Amino acid sequence: MPAEEKAPEQKEKAVSRSIRLLSAAVLAATLVVGCGTSKNTQDASIQGCNADPGGGKPTANGIVVNTSSKSSSFFIRLGFYDQAGNRISEGADTVGSIDPGGTGPWSITGAADANGPLTCEVMTLRRTAAPGG
Repeated sequence: MPAEEKAPEQKEKAVSRSIRLLSAAVLAATLVVGCGTSKNTQDASIQGCNADPGGGKPTANGIVVNTSSKSSSFFIRLGFYDQAGNRISEGADTVGSIDPGGTGPWSITGAADANGPLTCEVMTLRRTAAPGG
């Protein structure tokens, strides 16, 4: 078979392989989300949201509640916003294993300096069930 005829066949195989790999990745991501990962940001409350008086990095703290039936750890990502509603900094924290119905404290320092009054918003809350939990 001439070299010109092999190229389309090889391209078709490469595209088919890419589609199979993408399908496998989507399936794997779906399974992970279905196995105890939650994005319910209402389970994380903000108790303090403070700008640094000297214009340094802002801080926030609060409590996360495990509303699931399994011991779980949590990842929290928080945004810091100026009075105009612009996100000016963000940060993240993890909270180790919390028993079902229990609570755990979190504390976040923003990545960038911030001036003036701030508001805070939990942007992401991910729950991961503990193995065997």
